[in-house]
Amino acid sequence: MAYLHDYDLEFLKDCRSNELDDLVYVLTHDKDGSPRLTETLTTTDKYKRYFPQHNAYWDEIAEEIQYFGGNTFTNLVKGHGVVYKEILCDVCKKLKVKYKKTESTRDIENALLMKILQTSLEKLSDQELTNLSIELGIDKAEFVVGGKLKMAAFQALFKAGSFKSYQLTAIIANAVMKALTGKGLTFVANSGMMKILSALTGPIGITINILAIAVDIAGPAFRVTIPAVIQIAYLRKLTDNRQEIEERLQTENAKSNESKVKENEEMPIRSKEEAELEQRILKGIKKLREQHHFTQAMMAQELNISTAEYILYESGKKTLNVRLVKMIADIFNISTADLAKAGEITENQTVNNT
Repeated sequence: MAYLHDYDLEFLKDCRSNELDDLVYVLTHDKDGSPRLTETLTTTDKYKRYFPQHNAYWDEIAEEIQYFGGNTFTNLVKGHGVVYKEILCDVCKKLKVKYKKTESTRDIENALLMKILQTSLEKLSDQELTNLSIELGIDKAEFVVGGKLKMAAFQALFKAGSFKSYQLTAIIANAVMKALTGKGLTFVANSGMMKILSALTGPIGITINILAIAVDIAGPAFRVTIPAVIQIAYLRKLTDNRQEIEERLQTENAKSNESKVKENEEMPIRSKEEAELEQRILKGIKKLREQHHFTQAMMAQELNISTAEYILYESGKKTLNVRLVKMIADIFNISTADLAKAGEITENQTVNNT
């Protein structure tokens, strides 16, 4: 077999080796983690010589993608597979994505991503759509008109190829990897600062689970090409937005370092009694939350903070302030003193049970 020159895959040579980890995994492993019986990548001289320095054999990776996209008999006769755009179009047909062959590869990839996104957005509540619009910086009125979902704003977002389109693509790619390979993305370029769009996590998971069933029905080749195409779309967004991603990462890291310094400078020295009171309050909050069957995400939504931030508060890794304690007490319709009492009861029950 030989690599067929493919403009749409040439960008892989500009990817870093750790960014290619997931694509190589998809090509060489089944969902259960066992080696694919039909793969040939690991048998190549370049793979054996350079693995895990994937960008040193990017052309072999591209060749393997082309190989899985072509018919086995035809591959043998021609001596090569098919170009990426043909594989992408086959995947879109299988998943009933509307596209035109005359469109660019990027536009067809965007159509595929939009299909997954739209199916997921339709499962969101009105409040979840509001939260999403805030996190994306899009006016909700742009995509919810007369109570009906309009995708034009998201189409424009993908079309612009902005950082936000990269964020959405990363979330979709992560969900696809989890559903189709059993593990999420091992590398996200801005993992230190990317704000996860929590409102989409569940709905996209449901959509991808449906997709996983479709892939199983589709046959062995599509079990490779569908996640591979999503991976390539993600890597293309990553490459297109690399400069902005790295600038944002540097800015976020600088802010984080400044915040840590400020916290250390301003952190009050608490007495033993104050520390013990805070622990009782934290235990009380957790106990009441579980009694009311509230998830941490639900609490975060009530407090108008991110789920990640709420988890830090409840775990004691971030110090609660008086205003937040009062807001939490109001959620359970009790006083702040009763929060601490709930924690004391928890401690007493623990002692009595031992």
